[in-house]
Amino acid sequence: MKKILVIIFLSFYFIIPSQADDIRDFQIEGMSIGDSALNYYTKDELSNALKSYYPNKKFYLIDIVSKGTTYENIQFAFKQNDKNFKIYNISGGIFFDNKPFGDCLKKQKEISKKINATFDNLKIKEGSIYNHPGDKTGKSKKKDIEITFSKTSEIIVIDCVDWSKKITKEKQWIDNLGVGLYSKEYENWLRYEAFK
Repeated sequence: MKKILVIIFLSFYFIIPSQADDIRDFQIEGMSIGDSALNYYTKDELSNALKSYYPNKKFYLIDIVSKGTTYENIQFAFKQNDKNFKIYNISGGIFFDNKPFGDCLKKQKEISKKINATFDNLKIKEGSIYNHPGDKTGKSKKKDIEITFSKTSEIIVIDCVDWSKKITKEKQWIDNLGVGLYSKEYENWLRYEAFK
């Protein structure tokens, strides 16, 4: 069975802090907001990756196999027709197939604590477990921790997704942990324009 990581709205993975002041100092597999993905992947790799779109097509997403060691999958958001592949959003994914949802939630907490210990000016909003909007049956679950930089309003989202057995069987979507970095421009577009 081919593993497919589905990241819907706000999904993400583990980060490496480095005496950081803002989100650009965080890295996922050595990459961060504002970098060109061409420094890490070839143009062919990026152009041929699995693409997905929202109704408003200012940005698009690609999913690609990670070349690093922490994450299994990477997702980028790029602007349409950007030949430089500037990163506006980057998310790393770890699959949690055949593991209890509690294992993902435990890892999520660990990541949140590490990020919180690195900065003073963060707002942390931990949500409760809710029904994933991608599954109308209500049997798939999700939990988010949203970390906002007070100065820039840029966000990091750490989420866990527990797909129902039916969704996993039918669509091959795998339970996962995600850590995502969102530029302010992309986050605003995602919240207010993406579905228009």
